[in-house]
Amino acid sequence: MKSNIKKAVVEPTHREGLTKMSDFIDVLPKYQATCYERIGEIISATVGLERIMDSFIGEHFCSDKSKKTELVNLLLSTERITYESKRQVLKWIVETHYPNLKELHPTIFNDMQEIGELRNTLAHGYLNIHNFVEHTHKEILSVKKYKNEGLYINLERKALKEYWEMIINYSNVLLHWKTMVWVH
Repeated sequence: MKSNIKKAVVEPTHREGLTKMSDFIDVLPKYQATCYERIGEIISATVGLERIMDSFIGEHFCSDKSKKTELVNLLLSTERITYESKRQVLKWIVETHYPNLKELHPTIFNDMQEIGELRNTLAHGYLNIHNFVEHTHKEILSVKKYKNEGLYINLERKALKEYWEMIINYSNVLLHWKTMVWVH
């Protein structure tokens, strides 16, 4: 399951759709809601994936359930450790102790890095609603990347769906890691 944010980016096309400002004003609330719903789906799924990463790491270091809960609650599920830091720890654990999991899902850590980057862009970026409305025939979501002046990513609905499916897939892989490692 390999998706690439750079490949998912769609170049803006010529202006089609809206011909006058009243058209824009009439459709703006509907499309804003659609954009925010799609952004929310990705962010929410990524938060779920991160909590599963916390649990995976916690189970690795603590066989005692109460100590695992303490580790997760006091350290992992806080602002002290970023998604990317957890991804790197998880990568080390899997490569060191569960290489079968990596063999079954060879792109998991590159994909998880992209998922984090997309989540950050969607969470901290500026939604270009005008571009979305102009390109409704392609259903493009356009977001100005955070910390980057003038760089927009434009994602078609299909690409957002693929990212969401990838997040859900890796969430399930990590949730069922014990079974998957031994079964295959």
